[in-house]
Amino acid sequence: MRETSGIVRPTLSVQPDVRVLGAREHNLQDVDLSVPRDATVVFTGVSGSGKSSLAFGTLYAESQRRYLESVAPYARRLIDQAGVPDVDSITGMPPAVALQQQRGGGNARSTVGSITTLSSLIRMLYSRAGDYPDGQPMLYAEDFSANTVEGACPECSIAADRSGTSTPASSNSAQHSLPSCALGVAPAGASVASEVRSSGASALEFDLVGGLVTDQRGVVVADVTEALTSGESIQYVQLVDGDTALITALAAPALDTSSMRLQEEAVDPEKLQAAKEYDGIVPAELVATEFTESGEDLVTSGVTPTESIDTESMRISSISAVTSSAFAIAWDSDAAKHIVYRDGAQVASLSRPYFADAGLAGGSVHEYQIDSIQDDGLVTSKTLPVTTTSNGFGARDATLLTTQTYNSQAIYRTFIPDSRVFMDFWTTWGCGQQGTSNRSFGGDDRGFKTPPYNAPWDDTSSRTAVFLNINWDNPSPYDVVWVKEVGTTHLYEGSTLIEERTASDAGIKIEEAGSTTAYAQARVNHDVANPFCSAGSIKYNVMFRWYRNGTFEVVGWRQPAPAHEIYGGWDTGTGMINWHQFGRYDNEGFGCLAGGCANRTINVTKSY
Repeated sequence: MRETSGIVRPTLSVQPDVRVLGAREHNLQDVDLSVPRDATVVFTGVSGSGKSSLAFGTLYAESQRRYLESVAPYARRLIDQAGVPDVDSITGMPPAVALQQQRGGGNARSTVGSITTLSSLIRMLYSRAGDYPDGQPMLYAEDFSANTVEGACPECSIAADRSGTSTPASSNSAQHSLPSCALGVAPAGASVASEVRSSGASALEFDLVGGLVTDQRGVVVADVTEALTSGESIQYVQLVDGDTALITALAAPALDTSSMRLQEEAVDPEKLQAAKEYDGIVPAELVATEFTESGEDLVTSGVTPTESIDTESMRISSISAVTSSAFAIAWDSDAAKHIVYRDGAQVASLSRPYFADAGLAGGSVHEYQIDSIQDDGLVTSKTLPVTTTSNGFGARDATLLTTQTYNSQAIYRTFIPDSRVFMDFWTTWGCGQQGTSNRSFGGDDRGFKTPPYNAPWDDTSSRTAVFLNINWDNPSPYDVVWVKEVGTTHLYEGSTLIEERTASDAGIKIEEAGSTTAYAQARVNHDVANPFCSAGSIKYNVMFRWYRNGTFEVVGWRQPAPAHEIYGGWDTGTGMINWHQFGRYDNEGFGCLAGGCANRTINVTKSY
């Protein structure tokens, strides 16, 4: 206390730092530290060292928790909460705000107004609050935008041909010719929209085998053979008509998916017969997997170093080109039919793996989905976001948004949607329980769920889960960081829990981890059995492929039981992960666990 002019005033003492004791959030291991206040503090470290867990999962989460204690319960439910951190104590914590940094998505034609979206608000103000001359009808916000038909100069707004055309297939299935006008150049004598400029070149050819892109004169405009060593090639080239083209090629090792087919389970017939006839809980000597009698889920983690991939095994899988008015792509596929969607609407049905779309607006953003189909159904599915260029290499900034700076991730989870699975013929096949009528296995009681920000350390209930992480910011060859989880299996008699067992994770194998400078892969061979049964297991065998430009692939096979879900995690450039689904597959029946269903293919490609 201090005295001034006869008035006694309290002395306010502020702790000069934030002190953290026993931080255990996610992968932190009892971390103690002191962080100075009123200063700029930077957390540094390799990927997976716990930077985000400390900054966001611990410090910010605790500050938010304290703030929410002063908020009304009703309002509290409307706020996205970070959760309660696993920490012994935090003192000296001031109010905190978490900011997510993002790169601007502009191009050469962008303005401050378009990047910040202020131009949209200004157009709305002109429309709603502006003074209209006498007799002037109502103008809407889009009437003030030069990027819309309503706002463009009427003498310049000539609709471009958006249909796209195709040329006859080349005798070489790996070489595809782009149609006339597809890349903003027209053949002699062609009648096209005025935006399409005439020049001496009318087509580009993609040679997936030789790795060359040529125009109709035979002049090589791009050599993408770099992809055969690095995994990808990204080039900006100027075409003969003066337009700019972004050319991207992807390459990966040849993959024999037929060798990855799931094999029928080899079951000891005597053991199976003994288990089927067993009256009660099947003992350990008759169970198909090792297990522990524990109510705790099994969680293990580790690192698998990748091996350098032999470049002789690399094959170019796709080449694409984007200009200011068109998108074209050729890809390697034996499928008989290809359906193309742009922004959710079907725009083409093709008999060969080549597509071109012309008449697009410069700087526009579209999402293409290409489904390749054989007689027996869907073979592959590709989802590709495309931003058309603007003259002056306008696509360069948009491409940088997809580059994986730090991490690329994936999660494959299997789960039982029901809360209980009651005994029937398939459920008891090899699981004993003869003479019982009121027993059931516990399920996960949930639907499909996109991973949260703290995956894989969240509390999502699953039968099994596999998490993979590629650390791009470490030197090549890159490490595959993995986390395996096996959920506990519960056996009930009515509503009474009578036994718990947790299966071993020995049946989850991380194989064929390999990488180049811009490509990485890891195969997950999964075969995990019910720890109460002598036969039947959850199976899948898939290869995860990551390209550093932001394209991910999942290829392989799965057994359609129970429910399966696959997600890819893209690095946003700030160390945060943006999760998107690769597949959500319903449970087709527990008879599939006993080999009663055919294998299902997985072949999905997505770009961020």
